[in-house]
Amino acid sequence: MNSTMRPSKEIGANMKKAILGVILTSILLSAAGCNSKTQKVTHKTPDTSDIGIIASRRETENTQSETTESEIKDDRIINLTQRPKNQYDINVKFNEESNSADVEQKLSYVNNTGSELNEIYFNLIPNAFSKKEGGIEVDKISIGTDDLKMEQVKETVYKLSLPSPLANGKVVTIDMKYSVKIPLIADRFGFYNNTYNFGNVLITPALFENGEWLVQPYVDIGDAFYTEISDYRVSIDVPDGYLVASTGTRIDNVFVAENVRDFAFTITKDLDLLCEEYEDIALNVFYPKNCPGTGKHVMEVAKKSLSLFNEMLGKYPYDTLNMVLCGMPGGIGGMEYPGLIMMTVDEDITESLFDLYNGKITVKEYLEKTGDNTDVPSGEPSEPVPEDVIKNTVLYSVNSLTKSTAHEIGHQWFYGIVGNDEVRYPWIDEGFCRFMEAYYENTYHDGANDDFSLFDLLLNMDQSIYNEYKGISDGEVKSVNLNESLYDFMKHKEEYGEIYYKGAAMIYHMYREMGDEAFRAAVKEYISTFAYTEVTPDEFREFWSKKGDFAEMFDVYLKKSE
Repeated sequence: MNSTMRPSKEIGANMKKAILGVILTSILLSAAGCNSKTQKVTHKTPDTSDIGIIASRRETENTQSETTESEIKDDRIINLTQRPKNQYDINVKFNEESNSADVEQKLSYVNNTGSELNEIYFNLIPNAFSKKEGGIEVDKISIGTDDLKMEQVKETVYKLSLPSPLANGKVVTIDMKYSVKIPLIADRFGFYNNTYNFGNVLITPALFENGEWLVQPYVDIGDAFYTEISDYRVSIDVPDGYLVASTGTRIDNVFVAENVRDFAFTITKDLDLLCEEYEDIALNVFYPKNCPGTGKHVMEVAKKSLSLFNEMLGKYPYDTLNMVLCGMPGGIGGMEYPGLIMMTVDEDITESLFDLYNGKITVKEYLEKTGDNTDVPSGEPSEPVPEDVIKNTVLYSVNSLTKSTAHEIGHQWFYGIVGNDEVRYPWIDEGFCRFMEAYYENTYHDGANDDFSLFDLLLNMDQSIYNEYKGISDGEVKSVNLNESLYDFMKHKEEYGEIYYKGAAMIYHMYREMGDEAFRAAVKEYISTFAYTEVTPDEFREFWSKKGDFAEMFDVYLKKSE
């Protein structure tokens, strides 16, 4: 059952151009509401303004002429694991009046556990939001003619007893009907200002490791979910006037997503849409109407990130990348899903601030134009504050937006393609993405503080961690323990954010020791080795130990507490 995102023998370069033209004008528009938003789509292919008739990929394949061998070459990262995948066929109907969605889900579950199964564990993450008026109500579950019920194991983890044992390697089809109530909160699961985020709303099976099911209830810190690669076909029915940003590519009014770890989507009627094609990828930025500069900035950072990461890590494997600027909890820059990013938007970022960032005006001109001295640090009258200090201060929000965009796009590789248990080992993907954020900053000097770069910070942190390990620190700073899970960090939430930096500092240590060329070759090999699987700390350590003498470094960073 193994397949790639785009079979190279079926889809050529010319064909991809035609498909992308259709994607850019249609994949994100609901069937009912597309006409009202048609004029706001940037068309990259002629004769596609009439999107009432949409050519699907299959229709395009059937009408295209034959392509040459060079035209059908596709160097995207493909799934070579040969591991059978779960298949989802889902219908979602959004109910605006009740802030809810009705879901009909058919799951073809493959037993890859190596054991005979009498039950399957599932995660019902929306139930963690019951105190905020969110949750799931299951109406019906059946296997064939047998009606079944789930039994709660612990908080958001449930189990389903099977009517008959499921042998290893066999498949069972499970039909579910359930409704999802969306809480009124600015979050990856919630709605705010007529934008509804559906992150981790679908019922998905837990993972089975070392002879047992993983019982990992959702907690309100980090990314408390752990899923494996699957294929999805999802139809999303929305009222007139709504746009849909989703994992996957829209084909015949169905979002098709292959080789993805999750499926998420956003429904909105208040955001505008900016579309571009870049390196055969349809890029779509959804942004508040009063923030066009922010939308354009995110688009430019996305193109730079893809250019750098495609070369360094291997080519992005999906047809689309959707970026939604919406409400998120305080202190959260963004949230990643395959092909979909939800990002915090600061509506106070002005066009003048982007002009300053892009060098179109000076600090003096900015202050004169805006009269904004709110964030300008004060100095002694005889010692005026240098312009570079003022610039770094007032541009903090733009720099944060830039780095957050690069960080979340980095997650398409680290978590999306190379998975890890984000509950037990959150440093693996977050550390890599913070490093890629720093690498982006160092490459483009984009989002950087003129006085102190993220690479500088990681270098200082690496030295501090070594000093702490050797007992020569001043004792005032103690670095976070990377071996702690999200459940451990619930006891001291203020320390959780440090795993991003400590994980990145370890990777930066290897980068400095290996040099740029050797490291880039190694990280691309890392992606290729673990693509579409889940890497463990032991596998991480084993792989990188072959790339240099890092035995002491791993003891320094990953040694378990006494």
